[in-house]
Amino acid sequence: MTRPEDDGKGTPGNAPSWVDEVLGRAGTSGPDDGRPQDLRIPTATPAPTVPPSLTKPATPQPDLGARPITPPASNLDRFGEPARPQAPQPLGRADVAQKKLIAGLLGIFLGSLGVHKFYLGNTTPGAIMLGVNVGVWIVAFVLGLLTLGFGLVITLPLAALVSSAVGLLGLVEGIIYLTRSDADFEREYILGQKAWL
Repeated sequence: MTRPEDDGKGTPGNAPSWVDEVLGRAGTSGPDDGRPQDLRIPTATPAPTVPPSLTKPATPQPDLGARPITPPASNLDRFGEPARPQAPQPLGRADVAQKKLIAGLLGIFLGSLGVHKFYLGNTTPGAIMLGVNVGVWIVAFVLGLLTLGFGLVITLPLAALVSSAVGLLGLVEGIIYLTRSDADFEREYILGQKAWL
């Protein structure tokens, strides 16, 4: 890959002439820009093994630069006392109405899965509804397989009955959500976190 006009006299060693062009030196040493011409990755300097003392003021490393020191976050108020948990701020009228509508529709259409409970932040009742609904079908099919299909005659109708009861509970809760006033809905289900009905 050498050029035909190169006779090899200007390149030191066995390197082709294009290496000199890539490295920026055309057979002779170019102007010195102050940077080292060594293109290898520099070795990392070892970190100090002794931790800095907490009583001595920190001095910035000359090669790392100074970093601002932020104090650790604490749960203290401005007077130095433990901060008390804040009550949730009441939502605006439009937010309550929107939350009520969405929770009601989720309760009507996906109530058997407990989605409306998760939407309102009641994770435990939502997990119970989801677990009962999904779990009863898993148990029904496992028992049906263990009895070589004969148990499905009993377990599938029982699973459908339990799943329908959970779905009916979700339907009733969705209708209750939609018929409550915004103030009652916010007080009982958003701020009060009422779990059932």
